[in-house]
Amino acid sequence: MTPLLISLGASLGGGLFFFGVVLALRSRRDMQRRLAVALPAEGASVVDDEEQQSFLSRLLSDVGAWVADTFGASADAGATTKDNSDSEQLLSAAGWRGPRAVALYAGARMGLALSLAFIAVMGALVSGSELSQASQYGACGGFLGYFIPRFVVGSRANKRRLFITRTLPDVVDMFVLCVEAGLGLNAAMKRVGDERSRYPDDVMGRELSLMNYQLASGRTREDAFLELGRRNDADDLKAFSSFMVQSDKLGTNIADALRVFANESRSRRKQMAQEAANKAAVKLLFPLVLFIFPTMFLVILGPAIMKLQAAMP
Repeated sequence: MTPLLISLGASLGGGLFFFGVVLALRSRRDMQRRLAVALPAEGASVVDDEEQQSFLSRLLSDVGAWVADTFGASADAGATTKDNSDSEQLLSAAGWRGPRAVALYAGARMGLALSLAFIAVMGALVSGSELSQASQYGACGGFLGYFIPRFVVGSRANKRRLFITRTLPDVVDMFVLCVEAGLGLNAAMKRVGDERSRYPDDVMGRELSLMNYQLASGRTREDAFLELGRRNDADDLKAFSSFMVQSDKLGTNIADALRVFANESRSRRKQMAQEAANKAAVKLLFPLVLFIFPTMFLVILGPAIMKLQAAMP
């Protein structure tokens, strides 16, 4: 009974602690809302307007900001900055951007780790385990909860990169059509972005709309292209951005350059499809060995084994 009371008291204290952190950071959050630079909504999955965020989102983002400020000040500043930069790059590649995206991500990792640790400890104590064994279960649950959000964000980022790789040749073909029809490069980007933005799930449409917003805000075309490749962290999109910057600097024919790049991108896409098809045979080997072959042996050899057992004295 004593370990159960200790666990309940610890969980209650932890809850009161986090609510105290939220109340203490309310004034800090108001100041950040005034000073935050508003980003365009295209391509962002994190809502920057605090009034439109749920209570859980505000709680996790405040906890993440507090953890970064508290432990980042006592840790190595260079390592902390690098970790924040890596998290920001990963979230940007997954399409989750905004001034509070990194804080929300850190708070989600911390909150899920504490929740799974508490569930594991309580489940172990209820089942009759000792406190030392329950603490081990809690450590495993916390470790698992801390790395689950990174796995989810990384999986989303990989799917997004794959979608960009598959759709980039079609986008470049649309650029070629617009440029050959007499439009300038900026006008072609705006036209292609507007056309592809009609589909809500089109990643390239949102990215081109964000790029058009940056151009309209006064950024140079070179910076906009380089930023397009950097924030998505896709190799093909980085190659496209560098290709467009070089073509713009050298003054080559944009239509011919885009046509060459479209052919190369389509060839890479075909090679990726062939590589995935060649890997399919190897990937099917494990399900065959583990699931299909035992069933076949049971169906084929089962009656023979039964008859043999019946014939034996």
